[in-house]
Amino acid sequence: MAERTTMDDIAHQLTRIADAMQEPAGMQVSEQDALTAWGLRVYEEDFLNALERLGVEIV
Repeated sequence: MAERTTMDDIAHQLTRIADAMQEPAGMQVSEQDALTAWGLRVYEEDFLNALERLGVEIV
């Protein structure tokens, strides 16, 4: 049950990021900045992959 809540939290955060990306120009963030903003270290690779799928370039 806790994992489902965590995945729901991840989905919510990614939706917020996608909503903030109104422009088709895309965006770049450093890997360190992305990971600093993300507190769930166990899911950090999934988080970075999801950002890239949303069009965020990890530099």
